[in-house]
Amino acid sequence: MTVFSLAPAFVVVEYHSAFGPHQATYPTLGWDDAIVAGGHGVFKDHLGVDRDSDDMIKDLVNKLKAFFSADVLFDNYIIYNQPDADDIPQPVTGNSLAIAGTNVAPGWEKATQNTWSFRTEFFNLSKLVLLDSATADNFDRITNITGITAAEDLVTEWTSTANGWAGRDGGRPTTFIQIAVTLNEKLRRGYRMN
Repeated sequence: MTVFSLAPAFVVVEYHSAFGPHQATYPTLGWDDAIVAGGHGVFKDHLGVDRDSDDMIKDLVNKLKAFFSADVLFDNYIIYNQPDADDIPQPVTGNSLAIAGTNVAPGWEKATQNTWSFRTEFFNLSKLVLLDSATADNFDRITNITGITAAEDLVTEWTSTANGWAGRDGGRPTTFIQIAVTLNEKLRRGYRMN
C-alpha cells in the first residue's frame, strides 16, 4: 500500500438519513475475487488470512448502527480494487445492506458529524466519520469509552487483526484517541439551515 493512498482496495458504504444521502469510504488491505460463501471475494486481514468481504463489511456496519437513529439506513456497499496508487480504482463487487440505525435516544442528529480518531500501527491517523449521527446532545470531546459497550464494540471491530480495515498508511488502526462531535457546516448549508 502506498502511504496515504486508498490503494490497494477500499469500501464505499452508501447510507441515508431523513435529511439526505451520504457515503463513507473505508481503506482496506488487498482484495481478491476468491469464491467464498458471501460471494464478494476476500480481503487479507492483518494476520495474512483471507476474510470474507461481505461478512467483514456487514460486521462493521452492525457496530456502526448503534450510533445512528432508526431514521438512518445503510443501503449498500461497493468494493473498489486499486492494486497500485497510480491505478484508477475499479468497482469490483457490491451488495445491499438494508441495515437500520438502532440508537433510540440520538439527541441532535441533523447535520452532525462524529469523528472517531485512531492511531495506526505506523503512528499515522485513521478516522471514522459519521454524518447525521447521534450526539445524545453532548458536543464534548470523548476520550474515554470504558463502559460504553457500543463504542468499545466498534473500536474492537475497527482495530481487530482478524479484519482487513486499514489507515491510509496501510497500517492497522490500533489505538483509539477520541470522538469529536460537531455540526458539519457543509451539511448545514445543504440542508438550508444557514
